[in-house]
Amino acid sequence: MTFKKVIVSKAAILERSAQEVLKDMQVLNRIFE
Repeated sequence: MTFKKVIVSKAAILERSAQEVLKDMQVLNRIFE
């Protein structure tokens, strides 16, 4: 149970950071266009 919770929470954090990176990339693309 605890291992599953840790894995799920880490996956959620990775997903959030990935979405933030995508947003940053979109902003950079707009700046460089």
